[in-house]
Amino acid sequence: MTGAPRAGNGPEAAHADHARVLAPPGLLFMGLLGTAGLLHYRWPLPLPLGPLERHLLVSSVAAVALGLALGAWGFFSLRRSGTAVDPAEPTRRLVVRGPYRFTRNPLYLAQLLVMLGFAVLTRSGWFLGAVPFLAVLLHHLVIIPEERYLSRLFGDAYAAYCRKTRRWV
Repeated sequence: MTGAPRAGNGPEAAHADHARVLAPPGLLFMGLLGTAGLLHYRWPLPLPLGPLERHLLVSSVAAVALGLALGAWGFFSLRRSGTAVDPAEPTRRLVVRGPYRFTRNPLYLAQLLVMLGFAVLTRSGWFLGAVPFLAVLLHHLVIIPEERYLSRLFGDAYAAYCRKTRRWV
């Protein structure tokens, strides 16, 4: 963790109370997961896994497990630091420990891993297609507004963190 937020003044301060994301990330994930599931049920779009099927199925279970573990680690790292998990709440501290040492977005990376795991587990092209769609939505509707907010809030400390830590992996 690194310091507290800088004090803001003027019109920018009114926008610094939270990230002002354009869509809740959990809703994006659950919405796409549910939509892909309904499409898979109604109009199956099977993935041809071929001779690698058994290995890919084992890998998909690992992807889901890794995604759940990464998400929990990221969630509890934020909670332990005393800052909000929900981007609609104010951020109190810049968290650079736990999974945030390796990726600036462990919670969103976790969502992508789970979705990818579901794609192979269900052998569904719908879930597989949802992975890049979710990544694009998260990037434009959540991550970009969060990064602007954190940059305003933490200034040089956030810029240094961004130079040192990748957005995804």
